[in-house]
Amino acid sequence: KMTVSRMSPLTRKTMTNFHSYLITQGLSQGSAIAYSNALNHFQRVTGLNGQATGQDVANFYGQIRHPNTRRLAFYAFKHYGAFTGKDLASGIKAPKQEKRLPKALNSDQLKTLFKVPNSPAKPLFMFLLATGVRISEALAVKRQDFNVSQGTLTIFGKGGKERIVFLDTPTLAVIKDYANSIQTEKLFPLTHSEAYYLLRTFGRAHGIKLTPHICRHSFASQLLLNGCDIMSLSKMLGHTSLATTSVYLNITPEIMRSQYQKANPLKNLK
Repeated sequence: KMTVSRMSPLTRKTMTNFHSYLITQGLSQGSAIAYSNALNHFQRVTGLNGQATGQDVANFYGQIRHPNTRRLAFYAFKHYGAFTGKDLASGIKAPKQEKRLPKALNSDQLKTLFKVPNSPAKPLFMFLLATGVRISEALAVKRQDFNVSQGTLTIFGKGGKERIVFLDTPTLAVIKDYANSIQTEKLFPLTHSEAYYLLRTFGRAHGIKLTPHICRHSFASQLLLNGCDIMSLSKMLGHTSLATTSVYLNITPEIMRSQYQKANPLKNLK
């Protein structure tokens, strides 16, 4: 009689160990939390904790309509299968990756938000825009990570990789004033949800869509517009591949125009 492989029960201990496993595989805290939440959602919807088979996984996956949710569920099952040694997602296909250009704020939108006085979101907004760090990295920053005299900050990114980011003088002044007003060890004592809500509310009050990702993309596009080379930008963003960074070259026509104007071989012949 053939034995049917079933998913291991999603106990609290198992999920804690799964989260730790994902971190050791080089995933960010945000990704680890998202995959854990996806599995917990599967358990709540199906009620098959410890009894789910590959067919149950396939049926559940087939009912998901949103592309991003399908992608999240697929990789959650794949990672959990690697963690437990039981791949119940072998019967489902990986969703196609949509190649969408990242959204970035234009100069007018940036000026509008910079001029807003005394918003509780302003320190986080300026910090993200000045450094280009991921929101998970920003929420992990502690006071002692700063080198105030040099205007630098040590960031521990995906897989524990360390890199140095820079803060301009105006941003550093805002952060120093903000840091003096709080008593916590962490610079931004917020959850991911709270950080997203804070920025979204800040932007919406001025008719601008604002998320941590948009801040990161705006950082990249502004640096490229002002002549930063792709290799330096890649290091500042904490990318391991230039291919990942190259998507920013296509954010706006202005970037291509600025690069053309600087490199036009006929410019000095007129």
